[in-house]
Amino acid sequence: IYPIFNGDCVRFLAYDFDEKDWEKSSRIVVDVAKEYGFEAALERSFSGNGAHVWIFFKEDVKAKKARKMAFAILDKACEKSDCISFNSFDRIFPMQDSVPEDGMGNLILMPLVKSAATRKGSPTGTVFVDEDFKMYSDQIEYLNSLPRYTEKEIDSFLSSIEKDDFSLESVDHEYISPRWLKKLPEVSEKDVKSEMLEAVLSSGITLSKNS
Repeated sequence: IYPIFNGDCVRFLAYDFDEKDWEKSSRIVVDVAKEYGFEAALERSFSGNGAHVWIFFKEDVKAKKARKMAFAILDKACEKSDCISFNSFDRIFPMQDSVPEDGMGNLILMPLVKSAATRKGSPTGTVFVDEDFKMYSDQIEYLNSLPRYTEKEIDSFLSSIEKDDFSLESVDHEYISPRWLKKLPEVSEKDVKSEMLEAVLSSGITLSKNS
């Protein structure tokens, strides 16, 4: 499915974990979401060697707001464990705040694909699992039991986070956490590969990785 529709709105946010610590990383995000009052669904992804974490909404929510919520939860999860890689910030759905009129954004595979959920000889995929990664016996019943959250609940969460030590600044539709910025190494002239280094000045300074 392409998550963004109807005027840059979504009905869920999702995280995609497929690196070596995917089990631990996804569980931490589920736990942190629960701490803030959001029940997240854990799904073993198609390959069986990765996970999606889903939070569902009761109504249309602007993609930009959903991404702020997702970044905030992930940033709090990073405080609890260093197993979550920086790449996880690039694996959040929706992946854009908005899409052009003729655009569709990035797609994500939905749960309960029969070929993956019923295969034998390898871990079943696209199924909802508990925190021990054991599959729920009745997938539809579990899905129906999940709460859907309103925009008011999301706004309340974001307001509480902003009062904390967290910044929700957005730079060209991408969030950069202050905690990650502190980990960046110093850069000197010898690190620059090209004679000309292009920089974009907005609410921050953006440099090309290729340079």
